[in-house]
Formats: sequence, C-alpha cells, structure tokens
Amino acid sequence: MLPLMLNFRDYNGVEKIAYPPRKLSTKRAPLGLATSVGDSALYAPWGNLVAYCRGFRHSDDLVGLGRFTSGMAELSKVDGEFSIGIEAVQ
Repeated sequence: MLPLMLNFRDYNGVEKIAYPPRKLSTKRAPLGLATSVGDSALYAPWGNLVAYCRGFRHSDDLVGLGRFTSGMAELSKVDGEFSIGIEAVQ
C-alpha cells in the first residue's frame, strides 16, 4: 500500500489513530504489546494504525510496528485531524 497518505486524529488523549484503505492481515503477526511513548502499532480488531503519545496498558490486540524516534511531543499537541505520508525506506 506504500506510499500512503493517512488522516490521523486524536483518540482519548493517549494515541493518534488512522485507518488504512484496507485492513492489514494479522494472520502471522505476533499479538500483544505494552505500549510506551513513541510506539506505533496496528490495533487488530478495528484495523487502525496507532501512534502512542502516552504509555498505555498491555493489549493482546496490538501488533507492534515500530517506534518513532522523534517528534512525539509535538505530535501529542496536535488537535483535530492531520495527514501524514508514509513511504518505504530503502
């Protein structure tokens, strides 16, 4: 699906979420993640991507995707909907 432009919004002041154009398969993915600031994940039941601005409890429904290395303080302050482009890095 890459490159991809996604519209994110705040969810409960803990995370920013976006929905890709179609659900990603989690068939062979390891489920379960205890999140911390900067984690990115897929919430399997809803199919949305998540960027954590605050830590949260462990969830067996999360597939860890990676970590943001900077910009989370700024991202946590963004109100309303915003767009982010995602592309593969070679």
